Amino acid sequence: MPTIVLCRPLHASGMALLEARHDVTLRQLARPGPAELEAAVPGAHAVLVGLEKVDAKLLDRAPELKVVSRFGVGYD
Repeated sequence: MPTIVLCRPLHASGMALLEARHDVTLRQLARPGPAELEAAVPGAHAVLVGLEKVDAKLLDRAPELKVVSRFGVGYD
């Protein structure tokens, strides 16, 4: 079963869509620091980040990862 790591709360309508799915596992974090995020990604297939840093060290811990998505406003 695919696992999605959420680093920030989504809008209620987005959360409702994800929570209605019984074919995915959600791991919800509350603005994790680097160590907490690194501990949460093994086995994850998708990670949705806000301002969390995604670097080679994080990606090495998540060999099954297929999607990294950043949501927010503006650009880097």
